[in-house]
Amino acid sequence: MLGVTFPQTVISPVPSTVTYSLVDDLYCSRDEMEAVFGPVNVAKWADLDDDEDPDKITARINWAISWAANEINDFMRGGFYVIPLMNVNKEVPLSIVNVAATLAGVWLYERRGVEDFDPESGNVSHRLAWHKNTAYQLLAEIKRGTRKIEATQQSVKYPQ
Repeated sequence: MLGVTFPQTVISPVPSTVTYSLVDDLYCSRDEMEAVFGPVNVAKWADLDDDEDPDKITARINWAISWAANEINDFMRGGFYVIPLMNVNKEVPLSIVNVAATLAGVWLYERRGVEDFDPESGNVSHRLAWHKNTAYQLLAEIKRGTRKIEATQQSVKYPQ
């Protein structure tokens, strides 16, 4: 492994909100990424050598999850919320869990060197581009303050 510990997912009910416990400042787990893209797809995208080595696949998935957490934190700096994005009970909003799982999965897919073409425009794109764009749009809305999440807000808006 890469020397990073990964979270155990614990569902914690909060009135009108579903959240997950955050451990080691990561926002999602392999299970959540597989819930978005499917375990077969995630394993295939993580298997760069096509040798089905479970240790290498797990290490790559863990790297993607870590990358996604850092990407979200970097993107959200200077916004309305304290980083890492969680509430006072150290629970992560489900929307952030989903964004992290989505970005981690897309990262694995893109690192396979996959290129697709948009059939309408002919531009280079890939079939997960919509997922990636939607995730970044949601983060931008949260950062601007046009979408609220159950996370600790900064008392004074200073860049982190």
